[in-house]
Amino acid sequence: MKKLALILACAVAAVTPTVARAATLTIPVAVTVNGVDVFAGPQFTVSGNFGLADTFALTADGEVGLAGTQFFANAAGVITRPDTTNTGAHPGGVTLSGGIPYAALLIGNGSLGFRAVFPANAANGLGSLTPPTHLTVSRTIADLFGVAIADGTVLQFRINDINNGDNNGGFRLSPTTVPEPLTVALLAFGLGAAALRRRTR
Repeated sequence: MKKLALILACAVAAVTPTVARAATLTIPVAVTVNGVDVFAGPQFTVSGNFGLADTFALTADGEVGLAGTQFFANAAGVITRPDTTNTGAHPGGVTLSGGIPYAALLIGNGSLGFRAVFPANAANGLGSLTPPTHLTVSRTIADLFGVAIADGTVLQFRINDINNGDNNGGFRLSPTTVPEPLTVALLAFGLGAAALRRRTR
């Protein structure tokens, strides 16, 4: 047993210095971004400095409707219904506005510009006849913003559209935590130790 404990202690010591601690930027409290939030929406102030290797994490539930009931999409802008939208697209597809899918959830500000939070990909329903309306994202700050985000930066959420007069629905956003790499490493070592102990019995 002492030998096993020594092996585990050495393994944790070997991994600890090499595991980078990435910070996670997320919203401080749950918030709803409504379909009409095209030109302005909920905002929050960033607490702490976040470098390019740090992550942004968020969960979004729901769908936004554009053009009344003629176009519904999830937070990635992937169409969820009806069978044929006012743009002629179908569930699992997208219709672009400025290179970003209509109805996609955006984040940014006047200096950074606004970027799609969720990529329109297969994981978020692209190509599926039944796209999900519950999405979770974890992206590096470099991937999402392209620049570091400083303490005190005000970020705003918006919906990608060209008008808001006939929009409805909304996305319920929730903070998401991403486990630190060291936590994951320790969990793996703990499970490995338990398996090894069981095997030696």
